[in-house]
Amino acid sequence: ELSDGLLAQFSDGAGAVICEATSSSCAIKLDVKLDDKVIYSYSMPIDVSSINDMYRWIDLRWVAESGANGNVVAQVLEPRNRPDCECDGRHFVFVHGYNVNAASARAWANQMFKRLWWAGSKSMFTAIDWKGDESQVYLPVLGDTSPNYYINVRHAFMTAETASQQINALPGEKIILAHSLGNMLISAAAKDYGLEYSKYYMLNAAVPIEAYAENAYNSMMIDGAWTDIPESMRASRFSDLFVQTENDFRLGLSWKGRFAGIANAINCYSPTEDVLGNPKEIKVFGASVGEDFGGAWSKQELFKGCALWHGVNVVTFAGAEIEGGWGINSRYTMNPLAYIPLVGFNASYFSEFTREELITKSLFTSMNDARMHETNVLNFVDAKLRAKMLGDAIPAESFAAGSNEISGFVNYNMQTETPNGWPEDCCEEKNGVKIQNWCHSDIKNVSYYFVYKLFEKIKEGN
Repeated sequence: ELSDGLLAQFSDGAGAVICEATSSSCAIKLDVKLDDKVIYSYSMPIDVSSINDMYRWIDLRWVAESGANGNVVAQVLEPRNRPDCECDGRHFVFVHGYNVNAASARAWANQMFKRLWWAGSKSMFTAIDWKGDESQVYLPVLGDTSPNYYINVRHAFMTAETASQQINALPGEKIILAHSLGNMLISAAAKDYGLEYSKYYMLNAAVPIEAYAENAYNSMMIDGAWTDIPESMRASRFSDLFVQTENDFRLGLSWKGRFAGIANAINCYSPTEDVLGNPKEIKVFGASVGEDFGGAWSKQELFKGCALWHGVNVVTFAGAEIEGGWGINSRYTMNPLAYIPLVGFNASYFSEFTREELITKSLFTSMNDARMHETNVLNFVDAKLRAKMLGDAIPAESFAAGSNEISGFVNYNMQTETPNGWPEDCCEEKNGVKIQNWCHSDIKNVSYYFVYKLFEKIKEGN
């Protein structure tokens, strides 16, 4: 149905022909009649094409399961409805985030392509689909939900090498756009596998700040039960126990500096994030049911290794492993000299523990791979195991990059610098001030009218 306002514009000295096609190849035919006699006829052939024919598509869904030589499905030839010769030599590459199935990946790609197009982009565009939705189920109210976040972190790491190879093979100057957990994939590709690009826009990055700025730290990401315990006894600092040992695999089991040195990255963040929101206070988990643990990202970091909280936080889910994290090793839970439930550890009990005891009798939930608790040198390289340990067992000590600034980076506050107004249902009043809440997927979910400034900024390379 056409509005009265639109019809009025058409009648004001201008017109439009609006068509709907039922086949890909057809024609618009215009007949001009005088009474019942056709006095002029004109036919214009047209080819109706999907937006999918305007950009490249690389399917890496099964690489994480099949290894680097998995079933890569790539549509990397020139798009038939937008050849490279019509583009400006630049090439935008978009990578979606967590909990995005194959159909949703296409929806994300279509929106990102269209929004760059509307912003005036004349660049090539490629979308990369990867398996970030392991364990996904449909739940009433919540919709599509992938409760096993940890295994999808693993998939991001394991897809990075193949993604780097595929992106590097694309023509033109590459500009990377990654959303949410897609930044784990791209950051690993850049750090570990030589990903080539001129700029990298981190959109609501679901990655701890310390991975980029290794000195980043926030006490609100530390379980209150561990407050009085030396840092070296935490799972988050497990790698510190091996600093005197050459080439030990466990030296790499840390978020601190994991992606240090990433070049030409722009951190596009939002302080009003819902999924990546910061926790508000330090807590001993068992004593604070219902308190504010921040968004889902902070919760999954804070609940690592905690069997109780996996039960509370939605679950029994396939493939989840409870290890490391802020969990309390069962060898201490029944010893009141070592640990008091709902209060925390007694630091003095462990004051005489040797390095070897901290490795073999960890305070945190035991690692499921028994080798992690051996005192001999583990001088092997296993990227898949490292990815698993970072995902399952090593908790972050810093907030998420996607809702905060990163020291030493170019930071762009989307929530304050980008909105062109904001939808009323995304706003709230705090102390008499209207807050425009830019949430985790608003770059796609909110109408282009409100977010066009961000896409123009990206299109201009600012």
